[in-house]
Amino acid sequence: FLLIPGALVALFTRDPQVITDGVLYLRVIAFAQIGQSFELILEGALAGAGYTFWPQVASTTLTALRIPLAAWWSRPIGLLGIWLALSVTAISRGVAMILFWKSGRWRAVRV
Repeated sequence: FLLIPGALVALFTRDPQVITDGVLYLRVIAFAQIGQSFELILEGALAGAGYTFWPQVASTTLTALRIPLAAWWSRPIGLLGIWLALSVTAISRGVAMILFWKSGRWRAVRV
């Protein structure tokens, strides 16, 4: 996403405005990939351990914040605000899962 975003978007369109917007999206969302990776892996591990309630509450809450955050940030900075809202909430969900994992509370759950 960082190295060749223009080439990736150009596979799907020739419209210069769409390519510009797509490149911006790929560059911003590239940084969220690390957070999303932690979220997916650790949420699955926590679910496998039977510790599901609080990770789900955190994930649902942070996902629900995307819409108002995107609406709020899109007013001053346009599409960039929407992409940033997606990235910030994805990274936040990853951080939340790391904190749940490191807390060790999942070890006390009987499966």
